[in-house]
Amino acid sequence: MARVLTPDGPELSWRRARTPRPVDQEGERLAAEMARPTGALQRHPDDGWVFADPYPLSVDLVSAFHGLIRALIPPAPVVPDVEVRIEQQVRRMMPYMQPLIAFGFTVVLRTLDLAPLWRGRALKRLRDMAPADASALLEELEKSRVGPISDMVVAVRAAVLAPYYDLDELAAHVGYRAEPFMRDRVALRRRLVAGGEARPEDHIGPYSDRVRALVRDAAEGDDEGGGDVSTEDER
Repeated sequence: MARVLTPDGPELSWRRARTPRPVDQEGERLAAEMARPTGALQRHPDDGWVFADPYPLSVDLVSAFHGLIRALIPPAPVVPDVEVRIEQQVRRMMPYMQPLIAFGFTVVLRTLDLAPLWRGRALKRLRDMAPADASALLEELEKSRVGPISDMVVAVRAAVLAPYYDLDELAAHVGYRAEPFMRDRVALRRRLVAGGEARPEDHIGPYSDRVRALVRDAAEGDDEGGGDVSTEDER
């Protein structure tokens, strides 16, 4: 009997194809939905993906995490429910970590929350300090010559600031408007595919005349400044 190679291994040619499992069908549906052009550019499209459940943390540890968040984020802009939003985002990322790493992160949260005590700075936890004072203490710990202490602060800072700077309020605060830029690039692609030519204003990054001019002017300014310094030294 002839055999054919299938994704599941050799299979007799007379056998019927394997019936797709529901998860396969759902995956195909999502893939088709994502490939279908809609013209919509929402940051958070309703594509059917399901968030992971938040990593389990006790109420007390969540409170400690919120204190660290307040100490690590800038004071402006004021974002509603920022502690809860960042905490939830980080906890939904933690299930994808190696289990020992995720558990270690909870130990770091506890250790840094108690930093004012073991550092001899105050008879209170970090969560109970003013954000400015807590931030100053964390900056001091981050500069510690003891590697593990510095690493703890770096790890928590990265975990907090990544979702913080991904908030829509932060994009609006710095004037970042992604949708007009994306629509402009989509229109450019359509023009090029239709046989159109690229224009100088179409180029971005190092290919942009404006960026090259800015870099050139900055370099010339540095050269002029360096010349002044050398002249002063010669005097």
